[in-house]
Amino acid sequence: NTMFQSLELGLMYNKEKFVTYHTGGLGDWMGLDIKSKFRLFSGYMDITLNINAKHFSERVSKIYFNPIEYVPVLRSEYKSEEMNILNCNIRAKVSSFTIQYSWINMLELFNYNKKGTEVQFNPEMPLNGWQKNISIEWHFID
Repeated sequence: NTMFQSLELGLMYNKEKFVTYHTGGLGDWMGLDIKSKFRLFSGYMDITLNINAKHFSERVSKIYFNPIEYVPVLRSEYKSEEMNILNCNIRAKVSSFTIQYSWINMLELFNYNKKGTEVQFNPEMPLNGWQKNISIEWHFID
């Protein structure tokens, strides 16, 4: 696209005929990735922005992994609610120095205690809320 040269769009769709432990009990899901790159300060700083949104539906599983022993566990049918996740990431790089800030499951912050924003991939683990991470990477040049 000549109008938005630094914008990348990705659409994902996954349809599972049989939900097994290989699928993690996720079943059907669809997602959207938006990625943008641009330069600041006469090209000395590279900025990368990522937004990832996913909607999980039809989450029925009879098999999942034990979180401690990591062995498959077979149980009666376990049906989970639909789940939505919105992740955001910004990365700035100057020469060999990179700083990155990631925010996982932003919807939990905006819709606290509402259905559809809880994240649970394993019935033996508690619900995941939102997570924020900052990472700093510096490669020294000899």
